[in-house]
Amino acid sequence: MKNFALSVVAMSLFAGVLLASPGQASAVSLTICNRTNVPIGVAVGYASSGINDTSTVLSGPFVSHGFWGVASGACYAAANPFNARYMFWWGYNQNGDLWPISGPSNYYFCAANTSGVVGHSAADAVNAAGFTFEDENVSATACGNAAPGDSLGPNKWVPARRVDLDVSPTVTFMGQ
Repeated sequence: MKNFALSVVAMSLFAGVLLASPGQASAVSLTICNRTNVPIGVAVGYASSGINDTSTVLSGPFVSHGFWGVASGACYAAANPFNARYMFWWGYNQNGDLWPISGPSNYYFCAANTSGVVGHSAADAVNAAGFTFEDENVSATACGNAAPGDSLGPNKWVPARRVDLDVSPTVTFMGQ
């Protein structure tokens, strides 16, 4: 039942993401600034272009990728190759998930369960093999069944924060 619920929530995320404002010259990246005193690891997600795109909606596969280590006091600019209006991010530190879930998240994406994720230091993310997932974001089953990045087990759905790049393309993370 939980997998079905995740699939339904995930599919609502991937139904299409609005494009940036018409006429915008170039894609705005999502910048994540770490204002904590420990390094963090970050993954991002966004919709890609597809054959049913309109002037305001991307209809292609949802893409998630990461992980990048962001040192204390540093920023990381995640590319927005399809000029999506909304991007999504998830992060963690050596104390665990940075997303303080008090209730269910409205957005999820598939992330690799590689070094640097649950139970490992975020500084390890710098040395972890990166991942880029498209098909894995179709359902909870596809995510869990994808070949894991290393021996830590299957990939995982992670609760993501949505960012409206038209409003503010920078996330300043100051801790929980």
